[in-house]
Amino acid sequence: MIGLDTARVVVVDDTADEGLPILEALSTAGIGAAYFSTADENCMPATPLKGIRLMILDLDLIGINSPDIKHTASKVVEIISKDNGPFIIIVWSNHAHEMEGLDVEISKYSENTITPLKIIPLKKEDAKTDGKFDAQKIIKAVKERNEDIFPVDLFTRWEKASHEAATGITSLITQNTYLQAKGDPNKAIEAQNHVITALAKAHLGEKNIQTSGEILSSAFLHAIFPIHEDHLLRNGIKGSSTFFDKLKNSITDETPAKDVIIRLNSSCLITDHDSGSTPPGTIFEVDDLTGEGLQALRSEIIPFTKKQLEIYKCDNDIESNSKAKKEATRESKKGSTVYVELSNACDYAQCKRKSMRLVAGQLIPLNLKKYIISSETFKQIGPIFWNDEPWMLVLNARYLKSASLDSLLDKKIFSLREQAVKECQVWLASYIARPGMLTLTN
Repeated sequence: MIGLDTARVVVVDDTADEGLPILEALSTAGIGAAYFSTADENCMPATPLKGIRLMILDLDLIGINSPDIKHTASKVVEIISKDNGPFIIIVWSNHAHEMEGLDVEISKYSENTITPLKIIPLKKEDAKTDGKFDAQKIIKAVKERNEDIFPVDLFTRWEKASHEAATGITSLITQNTYLQAKGDPNKAIEAQNHVITALAKAHLGEKNIQTSGEILSSAFLHAIFPIHEDHLLRNGIKGSSTFFDKLKNSITDETPAKDVIIRLNSSCLITDHDSGSTPPGTIFEVDDLTGEGLQALRSEIIPFTKKQLEIYKCDNDIESNSKAKKEATRESKKGSTVYVELSNACDYAQCKRKSMRLVAGQLIPLNLKKYIISSETFKQIGPIFWNDEPWMLVLNARYLKSASLDSLLDKKIFSLREQAVKECQVWLASYIARPGMLTLTN
């Protein structure tokens, strides 16, 4: 079954006699955990794991009573994915100095993509009750550092709340089907299939609709999103308000680096999920901007002020252009002309589109943002990261186009998320419906 890979805790030891009792203690407490023996490569994960928030680590993974920090760090990187997110490590150690440099070595081996927020030393005897490992004592060691590790604590609480919300929705959708089935598992499955399909079709707005499985799958998710959100908002993240009360008084003036903020913007605004279709929000790169016709089109669409437009139109005339002007020219030519699909979502979902409705725009280097005209004609979206560079996506309401549904499939570069699509559709409708004519009558 797909979806069962949800361990949040990993136990890492070179001997099963030491590792499995810890796993047993965690299991007894209802904590999902996985055990890895570094002594056998066949017992290591096939691919590094995501979503791990706590690692319980034996510092000596070679068994020579003299920890090899570099070897230990390499094993941590084998287990934890670079996309894992924040986590902490409990190290079995009687001497705090033994683990010095472990975080540095982990960062080196992972090329700075994996860094534990905290490494907590804990003696094995302090984690036992009556000679057996006690999960509550292990968790207590973590809780005593709650204020030091606020981010990972908040995220684990949020992930738990999200899991409980998803579980609650599953129960809500399926519980009545068991009553209807009267103990017959086949009838229960049939009833659940009917409910799931009915939810998807209800979101699309028609009872009887012939559409693709891909669209129905998306519609099902959109149908349950509000229920999931309601569950989260109703129950909240337990204990988070207390943390935020403490946090707001301790935040310094330091802000995240600009590229961190831009990457977060990108996650909120765009997705590179390739669904094989062209839903509203799909962005197509028109060309590599070669050819006089396309270059002329770009000159018209580009939303720069007159000053910057003059810089943009100029060629690389070394004699007549200043160094700054030439640099601006090179920067402006790095952008791409794009089309954004902005058809109605219902037309797409119900397969009623005859063609795509496109709005032309530009991907403009972020450092040229100050030159972009502020006007209702242009819609600015961003900043976003694309090809590992920061950009602004700027749409021009005056340049509309249609194209057949599959004519630009090979030009797709990424897509806007649903909220950004709706924002653009409202902007375009507002621009089209703006007052533009006065009529005098007798």
